[in-house]
Amino acid sequence: MEQRKNPKKNSFFIDKKLKYEKVTIVLLIGIMICAMLTGCGKSASATKDGNSLRLSYEDIEKDDGSGIYVLNKDKTFSPILSDMPGYSGSTDRASSERYVWYTDNKTNITSLIPTVTQGTPLVAIYDSSDDMPDEWYLERYKNKGYTVGMHITLGDDKSMQILSEDPLSGSSAENALSQLSADDDSYNISAISGSSSLPINNVDKNMMILLGFEKNKVYTFDFYQGTKLQKVDIYADTRIFQSSQYISLKEPYKKTSKGYFIINLPLNLEDGYYYLSDLGFFRYSSN
Repeated sequence: MEQRKNPKKNSFFIDKKLKYEKVTIVLLIGIMICAMLTGCGKSASATKDGNSLRLSYEDIEKDDGSGIYVLNKDKTFSPILSDMPGYSGSTDRASSERYVWYTDNKTNITSLIPTVTQGTPLVAIYDSSDDMPDEWYLERYKNKGYTVGMHITLGDDKSMQILSEDPLSGSSAENALSQLSADDDSYNISAISGSSSLPINNVDKNMMILLGFEKNKVYTFDFYQGTKLQKVDIYADTRIFQSSQYISLKEPYKKTSKGYFIINLPLNLEDGYYYLSDLGFFRYSSN
């Protein structure tokens, strides 16, 4: 005998399936945003359209968005960028070996770096004192311009070498290196864009980075892989910043009754880019 189907039961499973699909779509959108930022921190820093977030205090409370924000003039909050690519974590001193780098290929991260001014201060929003950092400091990162998203160093004989490990995710260099047929640790460069006179003085040995590239210009690298001459075209799509100064914040914040603390930045702070403790990256402008 054919069993009759319960329409109410079927409707229940259909509704449940639709709800599940909606949740899945929301999660996928969140994952895509994190991927576009080339390193997702405690919370995403961009909308699904790639624009900087401007959250109300209620939004932050509802989503448990504890962290550091820029308080905009319209009373909204924009998160500083956490987990920047290349960042080495908390420190007690500046070091020329420390750097952050990124590419705007998938998302315009440059436009997402919030700017702190006298009128748009940094603020801390936390639900628990235990979540707040024990040490508050600024690590200044000097803008070193554009490079290719791979490490380059000099050999003892002053040969210039491409290191195949740890290229910047999403960069033109990562894509170019992934196309090579072998997995050599390094490649000796014989020419760059047709010139065998290599700019060895532009190699920063601390970061193992070749500096002095023109933004988004394509460069042809010639090198030998075994006995075979290889040529790869790589765009200078990577912006890089080098650690240059450590500033301890003795009185790190001013308490308010508005649910947030205002971060006390030094009065003579130089314009530029900074990491606040190990919490996130921002630009400071005195204007």
